[in-house]
Amino acid sequence: MLYRVLDGIMGFSNMLNRWLIETQEKKMLNPELKLTEIAEFITVSINGCTAIYASSRDPGIWKHTISQLTYYIDSLKK
Repeated sequence: MLYRVLDGIMGFSNMLNRWLIETQEKKMLNPELKLTEIAEFITVSINGCTAIYASSRDPGIWKHTISQLTYYIDSLKK
């Protein structure tokens, strides 16, 4: 079971990485970015948010995380 969860998380990170590569190929992102690390950071942020939300059920947790990730992603743009 644990490996299925880990596989799912890594699959999501890999999908994000492919999207970032496509976006960079379209010259929408700074060419010097480390895309794998960015995909992993976003994945970890979302999963951390999920754990915090599960313990509190506070929708503000999601709103704050989405706001911060939006700001971060916007900073990657060329």
